Amino acid sequence: MRFGRKDPHNQPQPRQRPKTTLRARQYFYASNERNGSETPQRSTNWLHNLPAYVASLVIVCSLLYSLYLQPRPRVVVINDQNTSVQPFLRPAEAYRDIAEKHLRGSLLNRSKLTVDTDDLASKIQSETPEATDISITVPILGRSPVVYIRVAEPVFVMTAVDESFLIDEKGRAVIATKELSDHTILKDTLVVEDQSSLQFSAGQQALPREHVQFIRDAQYLLGQKGKRVSKMVLPPLINELHIYPAGQKYFVKLNLLLDVREQIGKYLAVDKQLLRENKAPNRYVDVRVEERSYVR
Repeated sequence: MRFGRKDPHNQPQPRQRPKTTLRARQYFYASNERNGSETPQRSTNWLHNLPAYVASLVIVCSLLYSLYLQPRPRVVVINDQNTSVQPFLRPAEAYRDIAEKHLRGSLLNRSKLTVDTDDLASKIQSETPEATDISITVPILGRSPVVYIRVAEPVFVMTAVDESFLIDEKGRAVIATKELSDHTILKDTLVVEDQSSLQFSAGQQALPREHVQFIRDAQYLLGQKGKRVSKMVLPPLINELHIYPAGQKYFVKLNLLLDVREQIGKYLAVDKQLLRENKAPNRYVDVRVEERSYVR
């Protein structure tokens, strides 16, 4: 064996701790953050955003609430001049009950976005023949729909075959008198007896509008001269009208197609002359012929 100096390259090296790279350290700390601190961070973020969540929920609920429609509507009865009037054919509660029934008939009517106002108006119209027009408005801020019902004022009562109806200015049969809730409105209403055997029902056309206007004008012109009318009769003869003056046994024959002022004027002239002569017709005064009058 040879002894001498040791080769420095062959000397054993001391054990050293392995070095960690920068990338390894970054991965280590990132793993610890994911595994150890992720849940607290998420909890903190959720609590931090809670007011925003609550505010969003409140806004959504408020929006849904504002779109909800109550099935109990507000009903406004108006006349042909678009003026609010007190209903005289039915109580206001009756119109409201009819409208409410159809509003409750479908869940789609509970929302402002899905309600069909035209269909509702049509259904209400079918149960209220006295209404000439029905419109429904949905409020932007409120939740109760408003139902506007235009009701024509009755002109006279017309007795048909076995029933009597209120007739409006357009000649429609408004409602059967037996269905009236308040019969006091019939106290001073003119009665027109129909002897033509024409059959009709509520909501249908009973007379031409021109004939209704003729009857109204005749009653008005006689009233201007202090002449009351007990009744008027539509005989089977076409376009003929018989007027029965109150307290008299005779009647006056008129033609519905001729001028009403001229015919009433001729009758008033005949009546004045008969009073002067202290006479009275036995049966009738006929003023249908132009420029002539016949007394019988």
